[in-house]
Amino acid sequence: MEKLMFGKKTVTVMFLVFTAASALFSNENPFQLPPSALSSSYSEGSFSSMINPVFTDMDSTSGIAYRYVSYNSDDKGNHFASLNLFGFDFIYSRYNTIPDITGNSILESGVNLYSINRGFFFGNIFGFGAGYSFSSGSEDYFSSYSAWNAGLLFRPVKFLSLGTAFRDINGEIDGEKIDPAIDYSISIRPWKNYLTLSAGCITQKDKDTEYYYSADLKSYKEISLVIKYGTDKSITAGLSIPLYLRSGNGMEMILDAYGSGKSDTADFRSSGIAFKSKRGKDTINISPAENFITLKISGNYNLERRESSLFRRKEPVFQDLLRGISKAGADPAVSGFIIEIESSGFGMAQAQEIRDLLIKLRGEGKKVYTILNYSGNREYYLASASDKIFFTPNSTFKITGLSAKAYFLKGLMDKTGVKFESISKGKYKSFNETYTRTEMSDHARENLKEILTDLNNQFISGITEQRKITREAVDELFRKGLYSPAEAKEKGFVDEIMYANEALDSITGKGRTISFENYIREEERTDSWGTIPAIAVINVTGSIISGKGGGSAMSNSTGNYEYKLSIDKAFSDKSVKAVVVRIDSGGGSASASDFMWNALYAAKKKNPKPVVFSFGNIAASGGYYIACTGDPVFAGRGTITGSIGVVAGKVSAEELYSKLGINTETIKMSEFADIFSESRSLTENDRVLLQKEIDFIYDRFTGKVMEGRGISEKEIADVAEGKIHTGSGAKSRKLINETGGLIAALEYAKNKAGIDSDYRIVNLPESSSFLSGILSDSGSSIFLKHMQFLVQNLEKYKMLDEQTLYILPYSIEIE
Repeated sequence: MEKLMFGKKTVTVMFLVFTAASALFSNENPFQLPPSALSSSYSEGSFSSMINPVFTDMDSTSGIAYRYVSYNSDDKGNHFASLNLFGFDFIYSRYNTIPDITGNSILESGVNLYSINRGFFFGNIFGFGAGYSFSSGSEDYFSSYSAWNAGLLFRPVKFLSLGTAFRDINGEIDGEKIDPAIDYSISIRPWKNYLTLSAGCITQKDKDTEYYYSADLKSYKEISLVIKYGTDKSITAGLSIPLYLRSGNGMEMILDAYGSGKSDTADFRSSGIAFKSKRGKDTINISPAENFITLKISGNYNLERRESSLFRRKEPVFQDLLRGISKAGADPAVSGFIIEIESSGFGMAQAQEIRDLLIKLRGEGKKVYTILNYSGNREYYLASASDKIFFTPNSTFKITGLSAKAYFLKGLMDKTGVKFESISKGKYKSFNETYTRTEMSDHARENLKEILTDLNNQFISGITEQRKITREAVDELFRKGLYSPAEAKEKGFVDEIMYANEALDSITGKGRTISFENYIREEERTDSWGTIPAIAVINVTGSIISGKGGGSAMSNSTGNYEYKLSIDKAFSDKSVKAVVVRIDSGGGSASASDFMWNALYAAKKKNPKPVVFSFGNIAASGGYYIACTGDPVFAGRGTITGSIGVVAGKVSAEELYSKLGINTETIKMSEFADIFSESRSLTENDRVLLQKEIDFIYDRFTGKVMEGRGISEKEIADVAEGKIHTGSGAKSRKLINETGGLIAALEYAKNKAGIDSDYRIVNLPESSSFLSGILSDSGSSIFLKHMQFLVQNLEKYKMLDEQTLYILPYSIEIE
């Protein structure tokens, strides 16, 4: 579809460009361009599309603009107004006077000029555009003008811009043809975007080539000073001041003034105002009142990977939340956040990433207020990072400390006559216990209790540090179970008791609010030239499987096939300067994990680029294996990682078949030909064979860890054996490099890639889910939320057709 649209646009513009007639006379276009139109290769002022229609499709294009121009201090000045709508520039110009190009005099005109321009700019590199203008008015000569205009723009690198504009194509005035003119221009940036130098020439039949030069110097807060030497030997100076106005939703306003002297025809004075929907990165902020971003947390924003559907628009994901908070921290027009929490679906590591950004935001002088409508562990842990907590009067206040719950399916399988026979390597590798036991083994319980103790300490210390209360106060609440709202306020857990609407009125006063979803959709304009560098974020979520993965409303998976496609796309794209692999997976297929490891390892050898791993809530077993490529690893303090071990086995339905009266007969060419058949149980020889395979794969796993992480053979025993670790524990054991979230990983990747300007995020793979569109945000999704962990265990049961697994012990729910 994109190719078809591109082809239609190309044909349309080419038709506009070459519709010109070639019968030419000596008549000239009498209409002077506004002074803010600098050159065909560079012009950021309002009405730039009048010099080159390509500028219609640029970030610098004004939404609405007005300009006044007066020649030789004449009281009858000229007026210009423009509206950019649906990608078109609609411009109205009222020429009360027109300079006589044959002498230093002003002609009365009283003419209206109407222009419509459209440009297409692709990849921030190449563009073309076209426009049409015609006039009307009381003066016969000036009121009978019409012409086409066209332009080309090429910005191959960040310091060079080439432009060409074709003016007065098929032009007529007073019934006679106008000689078309061609404007050639080149612009360079010797000092990033702070200084832009331009030179151009205008050629026209039977006339000498005319030259012009300009310089645009950007200083404090993007204030711009322009100097131009014109074709009429005039010297023009201009000053442009961008101001960002926010009262709820924001808009950029640009005020400018121009003046000229020493012209062969007429000197002018001009002033203008323009409004843009896209704001600059560092403009002067003017906010008549405080502006707060309102963020509602209600089981949303927790997905790591975006899922789209035919039935609803794309919902914001966890990355959007992080980047939005980070953006607000650097936004002088934002006073703070008002967060209303209904329910939280964030895992421990995710909650810590959000908390860290909110605490950083407070350190930058912003305020963070939380309206807490429910006081569960997850909800209050998030709220405790605020300056002030408002708690609802209609609910008791309770946090209980963390708990972990594991599911065991052996009893269900025994009832059906199905059993799971397994071989594992690593005394803590307990994935198979879900299907072979009715309770945890001693080693599994020991490991899980260690993890839970660490996470609970992180949970409590996070609350006590931010709320300035003692550990004893928290322990007292744990013992009592709950507090009334008044007691919670008295003990220092909350600050005010109010309903949400009352709290909102109390916080904002005369201030303004903007919803978080609207805020993250606000765009910043870029004035970079050439390809904008990108950082690819490759998402690995859910179970790792062979082949192609996918997502649903209940669970998701990543296949080695789509992972390799994402790796190949990221490393073959020259605009991608660095790669961040974001992992939120407890592992899965051993062979698929190894193929994924190899895909990245091979891509780095062929086309080296900086690679950084970012761990989410979980990056364990196969999820950890793929990160053993020797690249830096960032993980949250509460990330669950490690689980370096292997399990293999099969499902036996021998007893079920017997109950149902089903008989099977197998003809085989070797003893082990049917080793993975569901119709029989494992023999002793089968177990010996599987153990050899498990030992080989385990040695390969630990070898990858030792090589990729620089861990000695002596040290590996302490971190392997299937043991899981928190992120804080993993750092001390050299399993990760830094504790930090996705934003920290992106910043590291940016610095390693040498990106010193704007950059894009390219999320891979692009995924979609039909089921999630049907079930999300409905009554059925509430049911699925409570069934999620059962579904995940059944999903892992489905994975047992894989012969060997690198997978996390259990599906553990931490509450």
